Amino acid sequence: MNLVLEILTPMHIGNGDVLSPYSDYIYKDGQIYYINHQKLEDFIFKLDNASSLIDKFVDIIKKQASGNQSSKYKLENFFEANNLDIKEFTDKIVDCNTDIKNKQILKCIYTGSRPYIPGSTLKGAIRTSLIYGYLKRNSYNLNEIISIWKQNKYSYIGQDIFGKFSRDIMKFLQVSDTEPFSDTDIEIIETYRVDIESGKTKNPVVFECLKRNLSTKFSMTSKGKKNYHHLEDDFDYLYEQNEAVIFDYINDFFEDAIKREISELKSKYKGKGENPFLNIISFYEQLLNEIMEFKQNKNGAVLRIGAGKTFFENTINNIFSKNEFEEIKKIKKIKNNNPFPKTRTVVVDCEIIKNSLGWIKIYKEE
Repeated sequence: MNLVLEILTPMHIGNGDVLSPYSDYIYKDGQIYYINHQKLEDFIFKLDNASSLIDKFVDIIKKQASGNQSSKYKLENFFEANNLDIKEFTDKIVDCNTDIKNKQILKCIYTGSRPYIPGSTLKGAIRTSLIYGYLKRNSYNLNEIISIWKQNKYSYIGQDIFGKFSRDIMKFLQVSDTEPFSDTDIEIIETYRVDIESGKTKNPVVFECLKRNLSTKFSMTSKGKKNYHHLEDDFDYLYEQNEAVIFDYINDFFEDAIKREISELKSKYKGKGENPFLNIISFYEQLLNEIMEFKQNKNGAVLRIGAGKTFFENTINNIFSKNEFEEIKKIKKIKNNNPFPKTRTVVVDCEIIKNSLGWIKIYKEE
């Protein structure tokens, strides 16, 4: 099945790399200039004073990286002092939502020079939804799930449902990587962790993100053969041409997660003044409407991937009762915070919470 993927809020899927503010980029007038070290090096080595310039460049990096407050001479000053046009030594120039003040930037995942969304990321979110749906539609034994957790270092990926290793029937579901985006489809977003009771922000993190309203394509293909593999009825979505059934599972999972989140954001805030999460609550209510429409038409789903997901959007724990979850928290040694989780990752603009990260919708290509 060929699908369209549309990005609803800024999205970050990391590759483990970071951009250093001391050598990799320059922030200027709301934009990030990515320094091309090879271009700069090639240019400098052609100059008569190459050795002196390189020493100056290295000295700036050392002083800035060490937090030397006595030196206000920054990488940008190096270009200005030597009459170098920054634009001539950059790979690209990217918009940034705020002055990120010498913070490192977490890079997103690329194929070559173009960002993309791995099929493994999408399949992981789909798998969690399918496990949740199976347990919701059938009875479950909490003690058995806890036993599996303990045997697998507290990792539960539905081993008792889908099977282990080579016997895992999810091998019949193939999810491709998306088609790559353009390298200009990136923006730099500073996010904060916000306490949902007090509204106070902390721990800013800066991400490379794919922009909102972008779209791309990928495929989700079931490979099971009805007259050969004889799967149980609960897994009929793994038969050829049955992929659309999976939309129901994804929508059910994220509908429950969103409803829980709206309730938490509305009820837990105890700070002064207006609830700071109103923009996100309003957006989530719109998502519920989209999910309802997808359920009626059976042609797509809403889901969340990448950075910013909450505990309950990343696990099946929303299925458990309050008492069951308290038991799980004790066994897994999860901090007994109330509310749990206590903070959310959000995008803040002019001290107003604007967005959360990672929401997408997928639907059949017409």
